[in-house]
Amino acid sequence: MYKIAAIVSALLLIRCGASKTTIDASKIHTFRNISSAISYENSIGSVDTSPNHTIELADSMYPNHKGFELAIPKMFQQVEVPFICTVSYYYVKKDSSIKVIFYQWDNPNPVGHENVIGTKNKFKRFKNKWNQLAGQLSNQLGKPHYTSIASAKYGDKIIVDESTEDSIWSIDNNSTKQNTTWRDDMKWKSDNGVNAYMFMFGDNRTGYRQIRLVIYGD
Repeated sequence: MYKIAAIVSALLLIRCGASKTTIDASKIHTFRNISSAISYENSIGSVDTSPNHTIELADSMYPNHKGFELAIPKMFQQVEVPFICTVSYYYVKKDSSIKVIFYQWDNPNPVGHENVIGTKNKFKRFKNKWNQLAGQLSNQLGKPHYTSIASAKYGDKIIVDESTEDSIWSIDNNSTKQNTTWRDDMKWKSDNGVNAYMFMFGDNRTGYRQIRLVIYGD
């Protein structure tokens, strides 16, 4: 199974070529409306994966102090080997103005379908991606006003848990399974009213990684 996953990954690299998403936080202001965002995504070869139902954003991600009525988001999958990069545009029903740009980076291989070397390489890829994004955002918006790096406790170590519980959700006070989930957070706020909130979920026992980035205007 590991060999199959490696072959698929190699074919994707050959087919798509290595690329990376460059974050431009100013797009929250420079895109005139949702049509501008759609035109941009089409121009770079993104695939439209928009849902047909509303997806709510938590207040912690987008406060929406002015109570805008948001439409069903337009969602695209961008080419960014070796990640699956999804970008969602949340816009106002009334005038189509964009209020939130939401990025998400996932690993293309299902959790548990990688060997030890593959998992360690994945940890490094996501850490490098995190640092790349943090650098881009800091250059554009200034230093973050909030940083919490819980992953420092675990680093790139793969945690082997030999307890008998079947699921991380079965953890309680009497459990022998170690809770190895963590979350890193960084927040920015520029002088011109652009906000960015980036966070990464991880679990060094299951090998899970995911990065999310929310950009919104005041």
